[in-house]
Amino acid sequence: MRMLRPVAVAAVAAVMLTGCASGDQTGSASGKLREFNSSTGLGASIASLQKTSENAAKALDSGASTNSMHTVCGVLLLATEQANSNLPSPDPTLTALLSKAYNTMGTAANDCYGAAGSPAKRASFNNEHHLALGLLAEAQARAEAILGNALTTQTTAPADGAQ
Repeated sequence: MRMLRPVAVAAVAAVMLTGCASGDQTGSASGKLREFNSSTGLGASIASLQKTSENAAKALDSGASTNSMHTVCGVLLLATEQANSNLPSPDPTLTALLSKAYNTMGTAANDCYGAAGSPAKRASFNNEHHLALGLLAEAQARAEAILGNALTTQTTAPADGAQ
């Protein structure tokens, strides 16, 4: 019976060590990114940030009320924080691009919050918003180059319910 104990301990240790080596650590760059994209919805997240940021810019341009601006800008900040929570990606360059884009979009969202009553905040929002959109486009291009195909950027189900 004593001989079984060391064998059982060794078997448990082997299983535990195997669990520490996740599937993310092996495989091709495209395979790792495909898994990351599937689990995080990277394409839809980028599309959502682009759309939400454009909505904030349109609201600001249309002279929306302060309360409306606070709502739109708050949604932009929340979307940015949610996207940022998915980092890091398996590609360090993509992670750096997304991190910079999300940080810039977060700054834009904060500037947006006060932009209705401040020309300086409005100018800052516009600059940060455009910079963030450019960084998101660059990150999307990087991801697509690694994947070898376009990211799925659909954020809602088709009207006919098809997938």
